[in-house]
Amino acid sequence: MKCYKKELISLFTKMRELSEYLASSAISQCGACDLTGNQIDYLRIIGSREGMTFSQLATTTEISKPSVSELISRLSAGEYVYKENCPRDKRVYYIYLTQKGKKIAHSDELVALSMIDHISTCLSEDEIMTLVQLLEKIDLVEEE
Repeated sequence: MKCYKKELISLFTKMRELSEYLASSAISQCGACDLTGNQIDYLRIIGSREGMTFSQLATTTEISKPSVSELISRLSAGEYVYKENCPRDKRVYYIYLTQKGKKIAHSDELVALSMIDHISTCLSEDEIMTLVQLLEKIDLVEEE
């Protein structure tokens, strides 16, 4: 069997570059060019569990509470999140995503949809079905 390592490396590099380009475009469309990769990850975490407290975010992300406070201040200033006081304990704040923050948190979905649109313009319906069948053959989850 012929070795296709070079071809596969080239293919995966092109796919990664396309994915990075689409991700960058999605983030730009959301008006979030000022965010770091970590901040985008934090938005995704907040989005996965809206209404989490500062303490819960600190525990989940394994960063200090003062760092969480600084992070939320920055994200709030950029209008990506907002916080609300707990009605029972005024020391506790709940963190929520704004519409802008939600767009960023779900940008992976936008990238996937853009990738699908791009593939759909390059391949016929039969080729897409073949691609799907081939990719389904690849076990992407390592068994332990």
